[in-house]
Amino acid sequence: MAETAAPLLIGQKGELPKKERYTTVSITQGYTERVFNGVAGMTTRKIRICGVKLIWDEYENTNPTGNPDEVTTKLFNYSGSNDIESLEMYADEIIIRSPLVFPQTDLWICTRKLAFEGNGSITTTPIPHPPAYTTKRDNNGRPLNEQGQIEAKNGLNGARGGHIMVCLPESANIAVPASPTPVPRFITVGGKGQDAERGGYKDYVPKENQRKITGDKQSVALVDSRAVEAIPGEVSDGRWPANEWRWPGGWKEIFDKSHSVMHVKVDLYDDRAVMLTHKEHEKGERVWPGGVPDAFPSGTGGDGGVGGDVRMFGGTANEESLMAWIKTNLGGEPGGSPDIAARCPTIATDSNKPPAFVRLQLVYSTPLWESARNPSISTETCSFPIVKGAGGTSRPGKAGTPGVWKSIAKRNGVVPPEQRGEVLKRFPNGWPNHLAIEPALQYARDAYLNGYRDAAREILTCYRDVIEWVPEDARSAALVGQATEIAALLTQLKDNLDYYGNPPGWLPRLSLMSNLQLFLEDQKNAVSLLYFAYKLEKSWAQVQNHAQLLKSTRQALSAAIALAKTNYSEGLALLESSRKELATVQGQAQEIGRRIKALDETITKQAVDKAKEQAILNGICGIASGLCKVIPVGQPFLGAAGDAVFKPLANIDLSNTNAAEEAFKFAGGIGEGITTFVTNNRDDVLAASDTSFTKKLERIEGNFNSTEEEISKINGQIETEFDSKVGDYKANLEKEIATLEEEAKTITDEAKKKQKKAKALSFKEELALYKNRKLDEAVVRLRQQIADADTNALTKAERDAKDRLLTQVAALQGKKDDLAKNSTALKQKQADQQKFLGEAMTHAARIGQGVSTMAAGLTKLVVPVDRNSPEVQAIKNKIAESAQYKAEFQGLMDSLDKLVTQKAQLMEGVERAQHTLSESCATISKSLLQSAAIGRQMQTMGNALDLEVKLYARALRQRSEERLRKSLYHVVKSYEYHTLSRVPQDFF
Repeated sequence: MAETAAPLLIGQKGELPKKERYTTVSITQGYTERVFNGVAGMTTRKIRICGVKLIWDEYENTNPTGNPDEVTTKLFNYSGSNDIESLEMYADEIIIRSPLVFPQTDLWICTRKLAFEGNGSITTTPIPHPPAYTTKRDNNGRPLNEQGQIEAKNGLNGARGGHIMVCLPESANIAVPASPTPVPRFITVGGKGQDAERGGYKDYVPKENQRKITGDKQSVALVDSRAVEAIPGEVSDGRWPANEWRWPGGWKEIFDKSHSVMHVKVDLYDDRAVMLTHKEHEKGERVWPGGVPDAFPSGTGGDGGVGGDVRMFGGTANEESLMAWIKTNLGGEPGGSPDIAARCPTIATDSNKPPAFVRLQLVYSTPLWESARNPSISTETCSFPIVKGAGGTSRPGKAGTPGVWKSIAKRNGVVPPEQRGEVLKRFPNGWPNHLAIEPALQYARDAYLNGYRDAAREILTCYRDVIEWVPEDARSAALVGQATEIAALLTQLKDNLDYYGNPPGWLPRLSLMSNLQLFLEDQKNAVSLLYFAYKLEKSWAQVQNHAQLLKSTRQALSAAIALAKTNYSEGLALLESSRKELATVQGQAQEIGRRIKALDETITKQAVDKAKEQAILNGICGIASGLCKVIPVGQPFLGAAGDAVFKPLANIDLSNTNAAEEAFKFAGGIGEGITTFVTNNRDDVLAASDTSFTKKLERIEGNFNSTEEEISKINGQIETEFDSKVGDYKANLEKEIATLEEEAKTITDEAKKKQKKAKALSFKEELALYKNRKLDEAVVRLRQQIADADTNALTKAERDAKDRLLTQVAALQGKKDDLAKNSTALKQKQADQQKFLGEAMTHAARIGQGVSTMAAGLTKLVVPVDRNSPEVQAIKNKIAESAQYKAEFQGLMDSLDKLVTQKAQLMEGVERAQHTLSESCATISKSLLQSAAIGRQMQTMGNALDLEVKLYARALRQRSEERLRKSLYHVVKSYEYHTLSRVPQDFF
């Protein structure tokens, strides 16, 4: 009754404080980039939250007087963040009403009461990776590894599920709503392994003479027995029915049961004396069926992540059985790896009906005539395997190892007193923890101050017992201080004192002026701290508008991520459909290419045949032209040669399809004609031998050679005589040069030394003329030296020697001139011989050209025609331009152009799909990083201080306000005592 008889505090009784408003959040930002929740380059955060009552509710606003979107007090805003490395909660009571998602986050829950309500739960399962995707790809959209080889990318292993550590008092229970079936509340499943990139098929490389279209996509028309039976009638316009021919035994079995016949060639022999006919006919295509490519497998799926552990610190003895109902700590699912089915050719060499080419020989049979020839059949099977391709076996990852449930620091559910200190030393953040007690203590003070003594007593008594559970020697300094403060408050409550320690009806000891002076002093001391607290709160308030904008931005990013995931799925579908359609179009294009090649082969064959006919005519004309060049014009033998050579020309059958056969017949005729020509004209040829061109040419060559020898002999005599005249002089000249060079080395006077060197050089030049037999130049040089004797400082002996030599050389020069004059006739004779020899060689060349032309003509008759020669190509171009083939060829080319256009469009689809996939992956990754960055901005606004510092600042503000309240309280009491009247209401 004493507590409510009169108000103990200033004014009326206040409101009971809300426990939710004592929440404090501290965030530590990491700066090391890492892969976290499947996102590379993530920087993570560590968050610590303490309070009296932490309510995790999507629809709960814990700050009703502030902005409903305030991030620092609405705890549910933290749920869904993908960059929280660890989250610690310290509170008197924690209530979880909504599903909380903290992917890959390690949780530490330290509380006196933990309750789950509704569908509340905690999930620490990591976010799965998007499917593996290789950005480097070939033109067909297949993934390439770093070496440029086709290889699907392996999936990454899933991340470990976040651990959950629950610290409760020994007597505490986790409150869970009643449910007929277990409802998981702690979900620490490991992350799903990344799905591997899907495999596909390698390039199909056909063998020689094999279809370009793969064996499971081609359309092959096989040759059956009915088609073969129709061949005799087809080649005879219906005159030869099949029953008039002898067939080899078992031939139908080959065509209809034992083989897939791709091509058949039928030889039809009619050996009757009146017919002697052989015809050939072919059906089908002599090209082996296509094979199929092997698959390249999907990558190996990533292993599932290890499940997170759920551990208990404290709690009751039956907590372990309860946890079995509320936890799920399974390992993560393995990453998928799609199975790539093996492709099967429609016609395989290892099947019951392998492909084959058949050669069939039929013999005509009549009742009156039976040929000795027998029908036969031969089968050619494919020399290389056409078999089922290798498939790509699925390679999924392994399921992750489950996490463990573990009870820590318990023996039969209770920690003995003697072990409590050791346990708390091992787990300093376990229960009890000063971070959970401090907000409760602040709440108790405010409840006490506002007149709610029972509420304050209840919570203070509770935490007094909590602290007493800890041995005194194991208590931290924070716990010791809190225990002292709790004890003091409980003593005041027990003694029925007001919050400031005054009994009911107390009177101030000091006068009004003294209390007013104390109030002013306290105000001066506390105002700076109050301003600091006010400034901090204002800083928190200023960020709320920006927080709303960031929240909207994060929602937009979430929508972008969802859209990117949709685009990724659509891109995969587009890539797959485009690749399938591209394969179909490629097959059609290859089929048209095969038809174009077959048409080209037909045209080329006709061109080769025409070229053979042309070669025959060219050969004939070449032989004729060669004979005309060999035999001089006007010779009497020319007419005979013309008859022998040109008469067979009229006998060539140009309509004969077997041009080679006709060519050899004509070659034989040429041989006979030449033989006849030589035999009939032998005597005349021998009679004309004395005047033959060959004899004349031999005589001319002999005269010309003798003339050359005579001229050479004269020149040799002159040179020999010149050498004998100057021999002694050259030897003396060499000695003189050596002497001059030695003297020049010893002379110090530069002028004299230069004169000696110049003289030696002059002698050297003169000596070179003699050695090279320069007769004319030697005469000129000697005369010049004698004229310059004084200038060159020649001695008398040197001058006399040069005079004698000049006389001899001049005489020899005169003799040479006389010989040259006397040889004029010889020179003219040499010129005439040279002219005649030139004419003779021209005629000889003409004869050689004629012989070469004849040889070339004969070569054209017998050498096979080169199908790649320019002549054949020219004929081929003319045939291709004919009406017969031009329309067909143009139609095939038009179809091919359409397919090429369609293929280009499909390639654009493949490229667009690849771009969509790459862009979607980049969008998802970038949006996740931006979302995390925005989350950090939203959730770290005003939370830069450490949790302990924030608690200290809150307590400091509370104590400053209490001190001012107490001083003001004393002033009011002094006023009432002094005036014996109540303080007016407008005072407050």
